[in-house]
Amino acid sequence: MKKRNNVKPEDVCRSGLRFCEQTNYPAIFNKVYWGAFKEPCEIEILRNRNEFVREFKIKASRPHFLVYDRSLDAFDHVENYITEKGEYVMIISPYAKSDNSPYLQEAIDLGFKVHKKLYGPDATTLIQTFQTKADLKAFGVRYAETTKRKR
Repeated sequence: MKKRNNVKPEDVCRSGLRFCEQTNYPAIFNKVYWGAFKEPCEIEILRNRNEFVREFKIKASRPHFLVYDRSLDAFDHVENYITEKGEYVMIISPYAKSDNSPYLQEAIDLGFKVHKKLYGPDATTLIQTFQTKADLKAFGVRYAETTKRKR
């Protein structure tokens, strides 16, 4: 097996399950892009995902049909969650070449905080919590118009 990012082979899952199914919270992660991958996943990322749910008291992931009124290069691998208290948590995980990347600084300037890696070993995860839906809207997040799919 090819070694990836100095991860030891014994630290990589080989179960053939989707990422969401490898966490302790598949119902939360099955609706996010990350959760659909079906390849080896670093144990650290799975541990961090499980810890993220416990630390932020995540209740559910939010729909994919959110629109961001901001043009932010760091808005890569965006995931949105709601907590048990009804707060909103947004994570972004851009592939930044260094800790002083302009992408990261742009996100930090907007109130995001660097967090443990939740997407992949080469992506930096940043998190921001919004107390209310109005705060989320003021930040520039809204629901897109959707149409029902015909079956």
